[in-house]
Amino acid sequence: MDLQGIRDYCTNVLDYDATSNPTYLKQLDGLIADAYDRVWSEKPWTFAQKDYQVLARKDDVVTIGATNGSVNLTHTGDLIVDQMDGQIIEIGGIEYTIAYVRNGTLAYLTTPFQGTTGSYTDAKVVYRFLDLPAGSQMIMNVAHRSNSITPEDPGMAFALTRYEDEYYNLPLGETGVPQNWIPQDPVTIPAPINPDGVATIVTAPGKGVRTIEIAMANEWAGRSSGLSKAKTVSLSDTQEVTLTPTLIPNSTGLYRVYYVRSPDLGLMAWRKVTDTAGVTAVNPVGGVTLTPDTSTTFLTSQTYALTYPRYQGDGGMRERIRMHPRQAEDTHFTIRHITRPTPMVEDTDTPDIPAAHRVIIAYKTLIPLLMKSDNPSESALYEKRADQELIKMEKRYLIAAARRIVIGDFSVAGANRFNRYGNLRQVP
Repeated sequence: MDLQGIRDYCTNVLDYDATSNPTYLKQLDGLIADAYDRVWSEKPWTFAQKDYQVLARKDDVVTIGATNGSVNLTHTGDLIVDQMDGQIIEIGGIEYTIAYVRNGTLAYLTTPFQGTTGSYTDAKVVYRFLDLPAGSQMIMNVAHRSNSITPEDPGMAFALTRYEDEYYNLPLGETGVPQNWIPQDPVTIPAPINPDGVATIVTAPGKGVRTIEIAMANEWAGRSSGLSKAKTVSLSDTQEVTLTPTLIPNSTGLYRVYYVRSPDLGLMAWRKVTDTAGVTAVNPVGGVTLTPDTSTTFLTSQTYALTYPRYQGDGGMRERIRMHPRQAEDTHFTIRHITRPTPMVEDTDTPDIPAAHRVIIAYKTLIPLLMKSDNPSESALYEKRADQELIKMEKRYLIAAARRIVIGDFSVAGANRFNRYGNLRQVP
């Protein structure tokens, strides 16, 4: 059952075609999205848990040049583009945050340098925090897994609360083999208000008459903000859109990206614009004009879906954790976490819920819809159906106690003991 299937189910029960009224269709999709999120977050479902691989890097000692009162840093290749964006850098005993590394000679801080102007050969880039993936809702486990027969340290890391971190006053500068993980403040990326620099140019015929919507987002250190307001652009057969973001302060570190969609062509999902030259993001300096392909032929092709990544709606907030002690060597960690469900936007989008239970989204959608239609008895019926479906899901997809074979007397019953022989049964 895809998004259109859920709409059809609700339409059949209500005996009203939602597609005949765009306003009602938008409200219906909103109720479906709300029901989807509530079912997903109702329990810690096993199908909602994913493994995420992250590299915890050791500290890097770098040589940089800094000027008092300036955010500019000079270097000779010690600072790495993208990798060090948003990381902490310790200069002269004071910690700063790297806004972004522009190239092999220039980088910028988020706040002006307060020390003495000069060259620092002992500056240190500190990888203190680990970002969780966009849409992460809850951490279930953090562990260092390996392919070797003999387990490697640290294995599973144990969770500490912020209170325990503060109570024991765990030193931030201690390095070694990480044994614990601690939740930290999330990072929030501000969204732009309007898409900047949207213009049109004349091209050769063949683009097709179309109307598209363009939105803008900010990205920093691999994290995306929410989307700006959308701008509607109507294009003729001989027109193409150009995108030129304006200059912003280097201390923001924000890269600008654009998203496009075309409801008139049935394309409801926002997708990140890729320039014909392959450029997707523009740094704070600007001075770059993106010229994407928005022809009807391209937008309606399968290549469009593969070339323009889809916006996942993470809303600009990214959760983070801190390992203790901080890793003294590059270490790969596997983070098992509960994700946010993939939003359903296109008619053919399907929920991330197992196929046998997707009808529960329709049941939960109908509860408020029938109340709005002044039919409380029918609403109560679908609430009961949703509860029954939820019980079925709990039996199949809720976290169960770990089971393992115990060497010894398997006849002894136990809540967490596995019986290798199974239940006895009479045979003919």
